[in-house]
Amino acid sequence: MSGLTGLILEAVVWTIVIIALSQIISFAIVWWLGVPPSKMEHEIEEKQNAAVGAIFFIVSLVVSIFVSVLASDGFTEVETATTGAIWILGGVAFGIILTFLNIFIVFRWMGRDERAAGESMYKYMQREIIDEHNLAFAFFLGAL
Repeated sequence: MSGLTGLILEAVVWTIVIIALSQIISFAIVWWLGVPPSKMEHEIEEKQNAAVGAIFFIVSLVVSIFVSVLASDGFTEVETATTGAIWILGGVAFGIILTFLNIFIVFRWMGRDERAAGESMYKYMQREIIDEHNLAFAFFLGAL
């Protein structure tokens, strides 16, 4: 495995670890506060409990900051502007792909009734965030 491939693979693995770790911690905190995982969908989608969504968002932010600082060697300059641009564009592309994958997973988990009614993932997201002003859902997605 070349150095570049190793760096890319390491970045992907750390991203997935951070997402998994932050979600596990968030679920544990919310469960400790009295909302078991079996009731999580109801709190986010039906009750639209923004506090539950905010816990996911805040924990995700804190975990990602601390893990990235601890796992990083600090800022390292890139050899050329082209290399820097490729890393930035690659990171943005990976972020977009991972975001859509996470949204798809959430739709499969939370959107069961909507799928049964024939609602598309886009329409589900649009309804929850725009039409219903579901801040809990927006925070939860932001955490991913």
